[in-house]
Amino acid sequence: MQKEIKEMNLEILDNLITLDDFCRIFNISKHTIYKYTSLRMIPYYKLFGKIYFDKRDLLNFIKKQKKA
Repeated sequence: MQKEIKEMNLEILDNLITLDDFCRIFNISKHTIYKYTSLRMIPYYKLFGKIYFDKRDLLNFIKKQKKA
């Protein structure tokens, strides 16, 4: 069971990106991302004073923005 928990935690960590990575990948300012997080448009994790985003959550956010 400990091994399974450790593997789950590693999977979660592998899917996280930093705020700076988010800005660079999507060419969005930190101000805009902070606005999205404060409006709860994008889920995030705050660990040791830094903000992280799950890649899967970002993909879901992008899909929701798709216009027909």
